[in-house]
Amino acid sequence: MDVLPLPAGRSTMLYRNQSETRKLYVIPDEASGWDDVRAIYVILDNVIAPLNHMGIRSMEGFLVMVPPNVPYMVINTSASNFRSESDLEWTDQPILYNPYLLENEEHQTVDSAEILQNFTIPEGYVDILAKWYSIKFSYPDYNYIFLRPGLGISLQTHQLREEHWQILAGNPIVIYGSRVQFDCPPESEFQISLGNKHTVINPSTTDWVLLKETYTGTFDEQDIVRLFNPNHYVE
Repeated sequence: MDVLPLPAGRSTMLYRNQSETRKLYVIPDEASGWDDVRAIYVILDNVIAPLNHMGIRSMEGFLVMVPPNVPYMVINTSASNFRSESDLEWTDQPILYNPYLLENEEHQTVDSAEILQNFTIPEGYVDILAKWYSIKFSYPDYNYIFLRPGLGISLQTHQLREEHWQILAGNPIVIYGSRVQFDCPPESEFQISLGNKHTVINPSTTDWVLLKETYTGTFDEQDIVRLFNPNHYVE
């Protein structure tokens, strides 16, 4: 078996299986970890769901069958350490998204002046929230969010607002509820219901993603619950 550690709060890469059908086992490092399997999420093709919904428990662990040419990823949002074991090597798998691409590099906050120079955005924004992986221009009724190449925002939920996303530039991967959509073209739209998991990922190595976010309810950054936070963002 080829083994990858899956510590608490970490994930595998988002791979595409270019081999034959792959047997993927997910196993807790300690017996108590079995209590946390509902906090292990698996992306398999166009679906994201808890491990106990996607796999079959066996003597070796939870078994997930990954067909050829299918994207897959395991996300550990629990407090327990797990590991992933495969009957095939990981090194032959194309990586669609590496959540830790720039984890060990110095993080420079996105320069709003550079964005304003290189992109045309509406006047009238009332606030700017710049992070090292994204920047948000806030307007009274909507937000413009720019996402750097190769990076994604946290997988998150909130209870006080519903969101509507419209992709204006780039071809991101979007997770919304239990669905995963790859290579989303501009003008794609997504409805994020209360409590639904959601994230946007920019797999491009060169192009920014721009999405327009509108919402109903109360917009409060403190309402965000980050299930998976590879960028280690703290409010």
